[in-house]
Amino acid sequence: SMNNAQNIMEFPQFKNTKLNKCLDSDNVNEGQNVKINNCSMRPTQKWTYNLNTNNFTNPNKNLCLRAVSTNDGSYVSLNKCNTNHINQKWIYNTMSGELKNNITNLC
Repeated sequence: SMNNAQNIMEFPQFKNTKLNKCLDSDNVNEGQNVKINNCSMRPTQKWTYNLNTNNFTNPNKNLCLRAVSTNDGSYVSLNKCNTNHINQKWIYNTMSGELKNNITNLC
């Protein structure tokens, strides 16, 4: 859904349709890698995407998705949100459903 006032897209879950698993922040602390789990409507699986800052945020933890490195196969962690950090900038493709890192061009 869309929160037009703040230009924020809201995702009750962010699913890998091939695996039928959802991105989850359950038991993930700042600086740790996110994981995938069976999909549920838990708050740890809710995400928001800010079209102004390109941050992908877990509102339950108030932390942002960050590519740990710019290498292929890099992990993705949850970190304190920083609108200037290039590793926290993502492009969400509404057609394909891909979330791509702005700098590395990796999904």
